[in-house]
Amino acid sequence: HPAADDVQRSGLCALQRLAVRSARARVGLAAVAASAAGHALAAMRVHPASAEVQEHGCATLSALACAGSAPRDSVAEAGGMSAIVSAMLAHPMEARIQGQGVAALQNMACGSAELADAAVEVGAVEAILVALRTHSRDARLAALGCTALQGLVTESPRHAERVAAGGGIEVVLRM
Repeated sequence: HPAADDVQRSGLCALQRLAVRSARARVGLAAVAASAAGHALAAMRVHPASAEVQEHGCATLSALACAGSAPRDSVAEAGGMSAIVSAMLAHPMEARIQGQGVAALQNMACGSAELADAAVEVGAVEAILVALRTHSRDARLAALGCTALQGLVTESPRHAERVAAGGGIEVVLRM
């Protein structure tokens, strides 16, 4: 039922929980990660105006990224980072999407200079800074955003210039 956003939202919640529990139980998701990422991305593409689908899509991609390098690579190869950034930029006032999106970008780039580069290329720095500016009073989002920016710069120090050019230093100082 790809056209039914409630069905897609429920399916994404199930995929997210399965990915989280699989990661905790150290059960490999490599065999199904590409399929799960594909389903999440398809739902996000079909329902771009649905805040709930975008939120749960970002959460599912985030959980898959935490489940190991193979699932994280599957998400990246399927265009996950671009979808996350698009969701964040399309729904800037939705704090839950911003939080899930920032966490997903952080999980995607963590431990990989290549994926940090890919995240920056699709606009992760800008999306994170928009989230931090828009939701400056949200302490949880501030912590996630600062950690995500730190991760992008740690994995690839040349991204510090992009963060600074986007006003990131001032944003972090206001937190």
